[in-house]
Amino acid sequence: MADIHSITVKDMMLKSDWKVYTDGEMVINEVYDNERYIRINKDFENDIIGTWEGKVTSAEDEHTDGELHRWEYKADGTYVYYSKSGDQWVNNNDALAEYFVDGILLCTRWKNTSDSEELREWWEIESIKDGVMKWTALRMRDDGTTYTATFQMRKVKD
Repeated sequence: MADIHSITVKDMMLKSDWKVYTDGEMVINEVYDNERYIRINKDFENDIIGTWEGKVTSAEDEHTDGELHRWEYKADGTYVYYSKSGDQWVNNNDALAEYFVDGILLCTRWKNTSDSEELREWWEIESIKDGVMKWTALRMRDDGTTYTATFQMRKVKD
């Protein structure tokens, strides 16, 4: 629940009370007073288009093997994911590979096969500058503690 105190062209002030339930039992209850959210004016929707190569730069993240991978982001909201096999980049041929960018928020969803579980990720695009894209995301461990995952990619020249 959020109790919004003010919204201006620069920010939003609020109080919030967040509850997380597992099997009907509340496992987390966090109450925040005087939160401030700053309006983001950047929009990376067009800047992400193209092929990028990179990997996780933080100590941990749940969807990584520590190796370089490639993503080809297309203007229609789909992407192609590549992994390396020897010296060749191989298309993983995912059954679903979609994304959208809203300002600095990057959301992806994918399925490895048509009958596999759909997976999703959310990242904040920290920056895209000089052919380098940096992402950050707050992630939760199984025990409820959090960590910040970071990712960095370089734009692949055509």
